[in-house]
Amino acid sequence: MNTPQNPYPQQPNQGQAAPTQSFPAASQPGGSGGYGANMNQPGWGPNPQPAKKKSGKGWKILIGIVVVVALLLVLAEFGVRAFLSNQITNGVKEQAAQSDSPLASDPEVSFGSSPVLLGLATGKISHLNMHIPSSLNVTYPDSDKSKPDVKGNPEIRMQARDIKGTSQEDMRIGDLNMQTEIPTELMLAQAQEGQAKQTPQGGGLEGAIAGLMTLTGIKPDPEAGVLNFEIGGGIASLAMKPTAKDGKMTMDVEGGKVLGMNMPESFVNSIRDSLTKNAQDAMIKGMEVTDVKVTDHGMELKLHGTDVDMNELGNAGATSTQGKGNSRGAEERSERPGKPDSPYGSSGDGYGSSQAA
Repeated sequence: MNTPQNPYPQQPNQGQAAPTQSFPAASQPGGSGGYGANMNQPGWGPNPQPAKKKSGKGWKILIGIVVVVALLLVLAEFGVRAFLSNQITNGVKEQAAQSDSPLASDPEVSFGSSPVLLGLATGKISHLNMHIPSSLNVTYPDSDKSKPDVKGNPEIRMQARDIKGTSQEDMRIGDLNMQTEIPTELMLAQAQEGQAKQTPQGGGLEGAIAGLMTLTGIKPDPEAGVLNFEIGGGIASLAMKPTAKDGKMTMDVEGGKVLGMNMPESFVNSIRDSLTKNAQDAMIKGMEVTDVKVTDHGMELKLHGTDVDMNELGNAGATSTQGKGNSRGAEERSERPGKPDSPYGSSGDGYGSSQAA
């Protein structure tokens, strides 16, 4: 039998607290689940979304563009360096071939660490290094020691800085260092030719003595710093010490004996003057000899100059005192008066070449 429910709730016992009914707390203005402080403003609605973070896509694009431009500049820099290097080396080799004095190896050209592109834009190349191998060839046609035929040049090393100019005609080098080694075969050829010009011709006792006093060899002595000239196959000797003085190369006579007697002064002077004159005639305007050293193979010269006209590098040694080279060098220059000559040390010009000194 079902018991009827009491329609009246059970009253709490005396001493017990009456239960309370809980209601949802009112939310803050704009919140969800209630009303704000202003009862006319509804508080129900979607929850606020957090602010979106920037992806940085624009920066990535910008960085990518910068990287591409940098790579293009690097490629252009390498391309310009390779182009200029090939132009210089090919020019030197062509001139060597034209003068029938091939190089011992390919020339080397470098431009240092400074950007060449920037240098071309500003009209100033900061650095240029060049190594031109030897193309020297000394022969004696008809076995005549008084008429050596000298072709080509000894080895040349060049360090140039601050090269300025807008055309080949006005190029100038702010600072130039050069180094070359003059081999004994070249010095001997120069001394023999100079001696032949001052030796009496004809027969008789004087001519016979002159024939005996012919230079036949040069032996360097690096420890003593002297060059020992052999005369007449060994019947006499002459020692000279090359030095740098007042920007020029000089030869100091250390001693000379002929069969135990002092060598004639005129003979000594002919050799000394020939060597020093050839060296001075081959000097580039604006450059000075800073150091001379005797080596196992001959004589090493160091030169330095500032504000050097680049055309002077080719004009050095425009006339020759060495055999057949004189007429050929003069003819080549008369045929091209308006064109600058080849760089000093390239085949056909410079110290000891067929057109030098």
